[in-house]
Amino acid sequence: GLYLLASLVNSDHARETQGSELLASIGVHSPQGSLVALFSKAAERVKQLSANGGTMDASTQSMLEALFAFATLSPAVVDQHANVGCALAALSTLLALLRVRMNGVEKMFCCCLNILEQLAEHNAFRQHVADAGTLGLCIQYLKEQVEMVKQKLAEPNSGGPMISSAQEAVLVKLFRVMTTIINSNLEGVRPKDVLQKEGFSECLQHVMGHSEAYGTSGFCLAAGILTALMNNDPSVLPTIYEHGYMKMVLNVMENIPVDPRVILVLPSLLAGLCLNSQGLEEIKKAQPFSKILAVIHSPKYQSIMDMEVAQYLGQEANELLRHQPVFRENSVQ
Repeated sequence: GLYLLASLVNSDHARETQGSELLASIGVHSPQGSLVALFSKAAERVKQLSANGGTMDASTQSMLEALFAFATLSPAVVDQHANVGCALAALSTLLALLRVRMNGVEKMFCCCLNILEQLAEHNAFRQHVADAGTLGLCIQYLKEQVEMVKQKLAEPNSGGPMISSAQEAVLVKLFRVMTTIINSNLEGVRPKDVLQKEGFSECLQHVMGHSEAYGTSGFCLAAGILTALMNNDPSVLPTIYEHGYMKMVLNVMENIPVDPRVILVLPSLLAGLCLNSQGLEEIKKAQPFSKILAVIHSPKYQSIMDMEVAQYLGQEANELLRHQPVFRENSVQ
């Protein structure tokens, strides 16, 4: 039934003027309609399972997958003229689901975060997403994951990824939501305050410093947040230097991992770090272009250096040169 509703709200007829009657009968625009009611029932079911110490069972998982398919296509989320009351009721339930802790919730978390990202990108709802405490909730989950990784790293013979592929998928979605909120320049979301939230900077540092423990995306996820903070408010740079991020990035430059994702985020990360004179001088001393450009012709990176990676790396390096012409001499050399 939910998949049928998802097909109906995503049909060509629903997008036409006469389709408004269909949407009204389904109740996707109303705070008292089917979407919000179904979300509320789902949240109660999940919270009941959690309270009883249970695990996400197959029937609940299937129901949630269908519900999220319905919600993701619903005009209450994706339409530019969506009902604010409906979206806010759905937002409240999404955040309630993200507070649940029990085995097997990773897929549900990914679905919740997908919809939260859509809401955070919506002009009418992004401030509400921030005001509802979404950023704090994301940081809390990140802190829990980092603490778990720290415990595993302390065990004898630890090595390699310390989180499952499902947990890594959640972290990817989590960082996307946080980056979207930070990039939106919203009231009450000052980059410096975000960085100084209890435990957040320590989490970013741990992810960047132990990227292998967080799967293949660890360093890139943390670097993306850091770049967003710097680009949206350069006054956060002294705090970033104080927390040791400059040293961390320069250490990575000394031995760039054989990973195209890490290579491709470095130019934008460097561009952010040298937005003031202190950072610019530090990075000039490190001669970043000799290290970045060496990646293109070094045998060490041949296995990952295809045309697409080389082209994107060149574009990013050129963008860095455009904003910081002082690097041109080093790049030519």
